[in-house]
Amino acid sequence: MGGDPLHPAPLIRLPTKAAKPEHTHALIVGIERYAAGPQWDLNGPLNDALAIQKWLIGSGVPAGQIHLHISALEANQAKLNDLKVGHQEATDQALRKTIARLKKIPVAQAELLFLFWAGHGLISSEHQSLLLAHATDLDMACYRVDNLRTNFANDGCPGFAHQIFLFDTCRSFHRRPEAPPPGLELPSGATITKSQFLFFASQEGQAATNLGQEQCGLFTKVLLGQLASSREANDAWPPDMECIATSVQQMFAENPQQYPVFKFYRDWKGNELIDPLPADGAPAPAKAADPIDRLDAVNGLAYLLAQHLGRPYQREDVLREFQHCHPLGPLIAIRSERRSDAFGDYKQIIASCLEYQEGLNILKRVSLSSLGPITDYEKISLAFESLNAAAR
Repeated sequence: MGGDPLHPAPLIRLPTKAAKPEHTHALIVGIERYAAGPQWDLNGPLNDALAIQKWLIGSGVPAGQIHLHISALEANQAKLNDLKVGHQEATDQALRKTIARLKKIPVAQAELLFLFWAGHGLISSEHQSLLLAHATDLDMACYRVDNLRTNFANDGCPGFAHQIFLFDTCRSFHRRPEAPPPGLELPSGATITKSQFLFFASQEGQAATNLGQEQCGLFTKVLLGQLASSREANDAWPPDMECIATSVQQMFAENPQQYPVFKFYRDWKGNELIDPLPADGAPAPAKAADPIDRLDAVNGLAYLLAQHLGRPYQREDVLREFQHCHPLGPLIAIRSERRSDAFGDYKQIIASCLEYQEGLNILKRVSLSSLGPITDYEKISLAFESLNAAAR
């Protein structure tokens, strides 16, 4: 979409004036509860959505122009009801109606669109998907990020020349990257040039950390801190998102598990940039894994697990614990092709775990908690580290 960098296409200059808060509209999605069941529960997106709403209102955006779609945990529903915040469920049917209304807002009243999404997400070889509240293991109802973005950049949406998209969702790989969920298609049309800034909580293949104790997403917490600082230092609206994103990245520079990334399709001056290079502090891309080292590491770990957790009931207990490690745990458990012998069984379980960015960490957490104080505890921990290194 950026074209040939050596022979760039002529740029269409967009207006450089700042948008007005009173001409800003927002769509905020927070999904804690999914139709898939409690194994998918997330305790945090409600607070993230409400915190983003509070920041927008504090920045001068009228409350009536902020559309909330929240599917809260049952334990958090009372809090939401007490706040008496107008909201709808985060389903395709409800979201589609809100999106259609936003697209019909007159151009003069629609300068900036602000979209925030917190919940479960995944990626495939081609798409990033945002799971909807009615998603299940068998029917992973979702929107594709690229379709959501282009839905607001066509002739069906004449307003919102400037758009900001923030995603506090995982970007873990789908169990079958070559055959991802198809996604529920939003209306398309003739493309209109828009300024679109997209900020993701993590790099491809990484999970987005949810802080269970604080009941919020780590990315949203850091982002809001930077937005608050920017608002105090500069009264312009909207904030300089590239500057904000760079500041957020610096806060994650030492975090090997999660590193936020951004892209914009046209900045406010009409310049194009797709997938900017990570900041200097970003984790470097890993070298390709040596298949022989990887096989040795898999065999070594499988042998140790079979030695200490090899009885049939112990292996069942390990996989049963996967059901509590949402959203990937249940998917890995279903994906694993079982074997009658302990060594072969663990090789299959490990192979399934390696299909997902966080899969091996789930197996490590589950198996080590099942082992208790044994003499080989440290040896098994080192075997996990060796396989992690060999699999990169």
